[in-house]
Amino acid sequence: MSKLDTLINTSAFKINIFTDGSKVKDKSCSGAYVIYSLSAVPIVGNIKLQLNNSVYQSEAAAILLALKHIQLTPDIPPSEITIYTDSESVLKSLKSPRITTETILKLHTLLVELSSKHRITLCWVPGHSLSLI
Repeated sequence: MSKLDTLINTSAFKINIFTDGSKVKDKSCSGAYVIYSLSAVPIVGNIKLQLNNSVYQSEAAAILLALKHIQLTPDIPPSEITIYTDSESVLKSLKSPRITTETILKLHTLLVELSSKHRITLCWVPGHSLSLI
């Protein structure tokens, strides 16, 4: 086996996930995600929540939904998954020894499950701080 073959066979499959949540007063509350990998077209998903939900809940729901997509796609090889979110509060909740919401509990449980196969990194991106132009 050549060095190139070894590099190809041992290099991790990389997946980048971008999530966001929003709430428009008395109109809508939703979360969304985009999953990028080099071997496929981007996958987009969203979830509409009840109006009594918060932006925090929509941010957590978007991350949970994206990870459920990974979980339910059995042909994804062991991967390096990076999740980008602007919700510092959700990330702090996941680090906390006290879990205070059902969504964070589900998210924590799913992260533990998926980390047995994948290397997962959660990355905070301050909201509205990046410009593509």
